[in-house]
Amino acid sequence: MNSNDKPFVLYRASAGSGKTYTLIREFLTLCFKHDDKYFKEILAVTFTNKAANEMKAKILNNLKAIINNEVAASDLINDLENETKLQYEDIRDKAKKLYINIIHNYSDFNISTIDSFVQQVARSFAKELNLPPQYKVLLDEDELLDEIIQRIDKKIGNDDGMMTEILSEFIEFKLDNEENDRIETPIRSYIKKLLKESAYKKGEMLRIVSLDKTQYHEVKQYLNNKIVELEKSIKEIIGNIEDIITKYQITEDCYEGKSKGLISVVDKIQKEENIRNVEPSALLTQTIRKIFLKNDWVNKKAPKDVIDKLNRDNIDLLKIFGSLLDDCNSLYFINILRNDFYLYVLRGKLMNIVNEYIDDTYKVHISEFNKRISDILGDCSVPFIYERIGARYRHFFIDEFQDTSILQWFNFLPLISNSLSFGNKNLLVGDAKQAIYRFRSGEVEQIIKLPHIHQNPNNEFTNECESLFVHNWNPKQLETNYRTKENIVKFNNDFFDFSKDILGNDLYKSVYADNMRQKFRDKDYKGYVRLEIFKMSSFKEEGKRVADKKKYKHAVKVSILDDILRLRRLGYDYKDIAILVRNNSDGSDIAEFLTKSEHKIPVVSSDSISLKSSDKVMLLILTLRYLADENNEVIKVSLRYYREICDNPDVATRDLSDAADVIDEEKLREIKNNTLSLYDLCVKIVKFYGFNIIDDIFLQYLMSVVNEWQNAEHGGLNDFLDYWERKSDSFYVKTSSDIDAVQIMTIHKSKGLEFKIVMYPYAFTQLPERFKGEERWMSCQDDFKAIKDIPHIDSFILPIKKNLNNTIFEKYYVEEKEKACFDDFNIMYVAMTRPKDMLFIYTNDSKTKDNNYNLLLDYVEYDKEKYSMKSGMLDDDISYVYEIGEMVANNNVAKDLDGNILELGDSKDVDTIDWNDVVKMKAEPVILTADYKEYQPQEWGVLVHEILSKIEKKDDAKRVLTPYIYNGSIDERQAEILLKQFEEISSSDMICEAYSDDCIVKSEMEILTNEGKIIRPDRYSESQDKIIIIDYKTGKKDDVYKKQLNKYASALQKMNVNKNIEAYLVYITEEKIKVEIEQVELTYL
Repeated sequence: MNSNDKPFVLYRASAGSGKTYTLIREFLTLCFKHDDKYFKEILAVTFTNKAANEMKAKILNNLKAIINNEVAASDLINDLENETKLQYEDIRDKAKKLYINIIHNYSDFNISTIDSFVQQVARSFAKELNLPPQYKVLLDEDELLDEIIQRIDKKIGNDDGMMTEILSEFIEFKLDNEENDRIETPIRSYIKKLLKESAYKKGEMLRIVSLDKTQYHEVKQYLNNKIVELEKSIKEIIGNIEDIITKYQITEDCYEGKSKGLISVVDKIQKEENIRNVEPSALLTQTIRKIFLKNDWVNKKAPKDVIDKLNRDNIDLLKIFGSLLDDCNSLYFINILRNDFYLYVLRGKLMNIVNEYIDDTYKVHISEFNKRISDILGDCSVPFIYERIGARYRHFFIDEFQDTSILQWFNFLPLISNSLSFGNKNLLVGDAKQAIYRFRSGEVEQIIKLPHIHQNPNNEFTNECESLFVHNWNPKQLETNYRTKENIVKFNNDFFDFSKDILGNDLYKSVYADNMRQKFRDKDYKGYVRLEIFKMSSFKEEGKRVADKKKYKHAVKVSILDDILRLRRLGYDYKDIAILVRNNSDGSDIAEFLTKSEHKIPVVSSDSISLKSSDKVMLLILTLRYLADENNEVIKVSLRYYREICDNPDVATRDLSDAADVIDEEKLREIKNNTLSLYDLCVKIVKFYGFNIIDDIFLQYLMSVVNEWQNAEHGGLNDFLDYWERKSDSFYVKTSSDIDAVQIMTIHKSKGLEFKIVMYPYAFTQLPERFKGEERWMSCQDDFKAIKDIPHIDSFILPIKKNLNNTIFEKYYVEEKEKACFDDFNIMYVAMTRPKDMLFIYTNDSKTKDNNYNLLLDYVEYDKEKYSMKSGMLDDDISYVYEIGEMVANNNVAKDLDGNILELGDSKDVDTIDWNDVVKMKAEPVILTADYKEYQPQEWGVLVHEILSKIEKKDDAKRVLTPYIYNGSIDERQAEILLKQFEEISSSDMICEAYSDDCIVKSEMEILTNEGKIIRPDRYSESQDKIIIIDYKTGKKDDVYKKQLNKYASALQKMNVNKNIEAYLVYITEEKIKVEIEQVELTYL
């Protein structure tokens, strides 16, 4: 078999390399080589519902493009002709049939998330998996943890006594160790660890068994005795060493390293109040290491007679110190196990409570399914699996394979190996350089080591799978970046190639060494890279050694603002710009700085779209809290404060104590007493405050949250407030991509997205040395005598910290450090490969004593001839700027005769231009120079909608049309036609009121339905007694449009709008100036 025809294909798809196109081409190639129902035999999985739905939509859109022989599909058609050896007419015919079959059998269009497929298997094997027959999937981990904690509380004093005894002793233990956090905190943390995939071993849930009381006391006694024994041994060894030093008159001059030599070990132990707190890494320093490696502790200047006496008496100080270090090591790790001992003993009972919760509520946390399925899939034949799930797949496509967990991959092994055994194509797509989800159990080593199986248990089944993979292996590289401009691609190629050696681990280095360099498409504009490196010495205060990071971050924010303003002057929209940050706190900080600057830069960030960011939402929630607890004075003051902010946002006091008493508490109580449901209560509160839900997307979404909760749960007001307390941080309103605002998001959320311009602040200077909260499950069967003989204990959790250096567990620290470095390197790669046109990076020149390097600074100094360099844009000259390429004006910017940019975004400039002078000015067309009749109907419709959406009042038409003439979108004749059409619309007796100055007007206003969908009427006009909604249409009449308007009206009516609603369709044809207006009968009632 030709290696290119082998069926186990891996596409290594670097950023922007056409991964989605490749998946679509491969999917259609398989379909076109077979009958028109073959799509049912392909299962494609990815990681998010959004990605799955986008893939489905793109396949259908590409099929339509093939059928219509659109220019956009020409490359795909050529590829399909080459792959299938079919002519275009045959491909077109197959595309038609496939499209119809998919539409008619959409449930068999098997593109989904991995979790969805897991659910398909789980429901088919519910009995074998010990799952309730009608279980519900629980995504909210906090809900599960809250319930488990509540059940534990109920069992205290009501169980067999063991749990009560253990938890009581655990509390006492924590108090003895001066740990004052609530007991539920470590319990929650421990249950979280048990739920993680890393706590799972195939075939056994960590051999979880409940110890009985006898076993519990045996283990506790063993650990306590061991600690006492080791402490006693350490003290005896130190006493022995001191006796030897005194007897033989040994001074520190006798030791290699003198005061930093062996004697330092004794000093450090003696200075520590509690021997248990001595960390092995603090003892085994580099000097001590060298002494042990050299196997000689004696300084060259040591008195010969002293050394001779020690040798004559067979005193081996090195061996004695070795025993001391061994005991300190043992004591340290026994204490780690001792700290987790109480919860370890309870883990069986904790998992029993989890299973009780499942049985009682039919809710199963999503973390359970892959574990349970793993236990049964390997024991079932593949035909039996297909029989149970009611489907048979010949081909498997797995997207984003670098983020697949070990359990997820092992659960696919029987299905993929079965498919390969019949010679069927199976496809994996991924990029190890974009593996940034290790914290969600993603295991990047799997894609790197293919076709071999990472963590292969070497049993008969997995060895057969690996043999099949190797035999059918067909790796391919997508080499060209279709997203990003040349200068950015070259910069990334050179930077990551230069910096890869910092990774240390050869496996990870290979990811950035093997065919990493991307090709690019030739385009007129080559793109722009701007790297600003701030001098940290500029931020040092007098007398201080360390620079002020707050001042550095402020300087970066100032520079970001300056760059945004320059881009605006070049004609770019705010929405063209994305600021990518490592964490939400940096995003919030930058967002606040930009919005509060004198320029009031609009931003969309997780904070700006959080439901809790709305003062009106917070007022409504506080009102509910007040109604649930009327005597709470803190709630009362907060309520009055938010009421004042909502009434007078510009003058509201920021002092809670000064908040006026502006709440009619009696009226609120009356509302509560006369309301049956929570949703109705919220509606009445909204009316009480005089808010208009239609005008506020945040209030609309809150009402949707209330409605969804009310339909799903059977609780009262306090239950909802508890729900809000748990979940409110995760409630975000859906934003339209049309909003002109700078986007601020974390790098993790940006993965898979692209932006015209990317700003990357606080870029890494070095890779991490320390980690927070990393842990590893360890087996007590490891060859370490201190833990090997512990009765009834088979594993423990080892915190991965730098103090593991120079211990028996050092390799785990090194391994975690290498993984963390690779994570951060990949995060840089993801951030720097999102832009299409421009990349701005902001970093600093810091280096540390231990690591004398700086990633970006070292690179530009190595390759500085490629860059133009200048002082920073700030007045104090506190940064250097390196540039490749140049910033150019945006392509929607028109210029006047002198070549000056006409800033069409500024309506004030446009207002000063006389309509009659327009034809006298010679605009340089940039967007579109085609004549009116060369517009495709759909394009003309989009343009008309865009223009009409900007016209609020009757007199706005000329002002709105003017910039479209300047930028070449329309010519004079087209403008005259549109002007006359609008005049006819706005003067019509039927709808002229909708264009009056007295109306509140909103174009394409977003309305959130009770079902959570966003709908947008083209025009919403509200007068004193009525609401008029209008949709503009440029095509033929269709009853579908009437149904659409009825949906809009229905959504408004459900918001309890107490005004008459009228709806109109306005048909604007291309052939004639006349328009047709039709009133739509509203039947939603």
